[in-house]
Amino acid sequence: MTNCVILDTKCGMTPGELTPEGFIPGNIVCSVKFQMGTEILFLNEVEVEGEPNFYLTKVDEFEAMIKEDFEDQRYMDMMEASYLETIDNIDLTDYEYMYEDLQKNTSLLGRIVQYIVSIVRMDFEEMEMYIQATKNKDIMDITIPRTDIEEDLFGK
Repeated sequence: MTNCVILDTKCGMTPGELTPEGFIPGNIVCSVKFQMGTEILFLNEVEVEGEPNFYLTKVDEFEAMIKEDFEDQRYMDMMEASYLETIDNIDLTDYEYMYEDLQKNTSLLGRIVQYIVSIVRMDFEEMEMYIQATKNKDIMDITIPRTDIEEDLFGK
């Protein structure tokens, strides 16, 4: 059986902006570096106004995603090329669809999706301790906490 080890996780927020209509909060950005078999990959989530956006890359793009330089063609090409609507038959375009699919899918990539979403939805105070506690562990050996979304959909 293939192992899937969490090597590193980074999470942060893009700067918000003040507009005449009011303050627009920044986006949450999370990047999970993992090794599946011999391959090292990065699953990235950018949550924009509560909606998930996933990107799978072979190099660390966390800083570029935090910077959000829409004028940088390399950044825009990377975002377009690495964007995921599905992974392992899991719909990633909406949290509700995603959790319905995750109820039926226990794949390694499904667990990575659950892991990254749990971090994105976690309180910042808990996040750093959880990230440190899960570093260098196999995804199948990690207890992934339920998110607020799961509790809303399926009850506590």
